[in-house]
Amino acid sequence: LGTGWAGSRLMKDLDTTGYDVVCVSPRNHMVFTPLLASTCVGTLEFRSVAEPLARIQPAVSRSPGSYFLLARCTAVDPDAHTIDCETVTEGEKDTLKPWKFKVSYDKLVFGCGAEASTFGIRGVTEHATFLREVHDAQEIRRKLLLNLMLSDVPG
Repeated sequence: LGTGWAGSRLMKDLDTTGYDVVCVSPRNHMVFTPLLASTCVGTLEFRSVAEPLARIQPAVSRSPGSYFLLARCTAVDPDAHTIDCETVTEGEKDTLKPWKFKVSYDKLVFGCGAEASTFGIRGVTEHATFLREVHDAQEIRRKLLLNLMLSDVPG
């Protein structure tokens, strides 16, 4: 589960001759988060900080029995060796309801990452923009450019 630093590193080194690899994640790429700040100011292109999962582990797009599912895990049943998933549909206005399905597993690895820390400071969640995903960097860049344009308006 997951395509962050831990999940992607595991996928890269996994011997796919001995395993069928199934990756479930709400994104199909890994983000090099330390470089995201450079995309906000235009030093790097947004596409430069995202590596497609199929390049990290080609088996998910080529090998029979190995695949990638653009979905979110909603529950784990360790007794039945299944995970409950639902498709990722946010971001579009007229999308279908998420489709729910189960995936069985022999071995399950959690590489889901963590939430950004607010260090207990009140108001951070409501007023800060966290820089963890490409869309976060795009939003910061949009706000920066808008403020630069507005600063040129007389009055």
